[in-house]
Amino acid sequence: MNLCHLFDLSLTGRRDTIALEFQDRSYTFGELDSRSNRVAQLLLYTIWLPEQYHTACRASAFAFATSSGRFIAAGVTFLVGSGVAHYGTIGTPVAFTSLAFALGLLLLPLGKETKGKPLPE
Repeated sequence: MNLCHLFDLSLTGRRDTIALEFQDRSYTFGELDSRSNRVAQLLLYTIWLPEQYHTACRASAFAFATSSGRFIAAGVTFLVGSGVAHYGTIGTPVAFTSLAFALGLLLLPLGKETKGKPLPE
């Protein structure tokens, strides 16, 4: 069970509940979930990931990258579950997982800028 699954379970029976009102439009939890999933999949699978690899190895590299992420996510799920058992709440382990995102933000300036440069062959 991962965090997304827990979020889905928490919305059971409440997907039609209004989550956000902006100007004259309101959005339910279900609509926000659906829209965010579509945007995430568009960005991940059509714009960002394919451009990371050479044409000759793109399919293999893409498959490896997406599969390894799933294995890492499975391990993190077990760690979060262990943390829930230890702390007796989900809040503390989820807060600890946010450290991974903070580390990613700190490493961001070390990345190589490729904007406006041709892809290597």
